[in-house]
Amino acid sequence: MGLVALWCYGVLTIDEHLDPLIHHFEHERVGPYCPPERRHVDADCGTLPFPYPRIEPPAFAMEAR
Repeated sequence: MGLVALWCYGVLTIDEHLDPLIHHFEHERVGPYCPPERRHVDADCGTLPFPYPRIEPPAFAMEAR
């Protein structure tokens, strides 16, 4: 028996004023230069064709104030 664990990051969110700027930077400025495989990160790796059942991890968040 084995386990495959994947870790990726999502788009940063801060507040309603900065989030549109971050979204524009992420998708319009930098996005065109990302490799096509970046779509797997955007889909939380759910588009990777693993032949194994998915185990849902517990939800968590990293926050700083």
